[in-house]
Amino acid sequence: MRASFVVFNRTVLMNMTKGNVMSKRWTEKEIRGLGVRTDLVTAGSILGISRPHAYELAKRDEFPAPILRLGRKYVVPVAGLLAVLGLENEPKATA
Repeated sequence: MRASFVVFNRTVLMNMTKGNVMSKRWTEKEIRGLGVRTDLVTAGSILGISRPHAYELAKRDEFPAPILRLGRKYVVPVAGLLAVLGLENEPKATA
């Protein structure tokens, strides 16, 4: 299964190509609200990648965002995830 994503109006839209099923929509605010890091499953969800496929990609070092292996766990820096989505800059505060 292949996933594609697009950022529209600061919302990440994921489109799973198998059956054209839409997954949860993550807003930029929700992604930034995760903090400094997140787990592999959540990062996969943001990118429209299933849990088993996310682990498979991580194992092959092919996950689309940077990942760190800490012992038996995978950690995904949110900054790297935002960069993959083209959202690396902090949103400007409005007065």
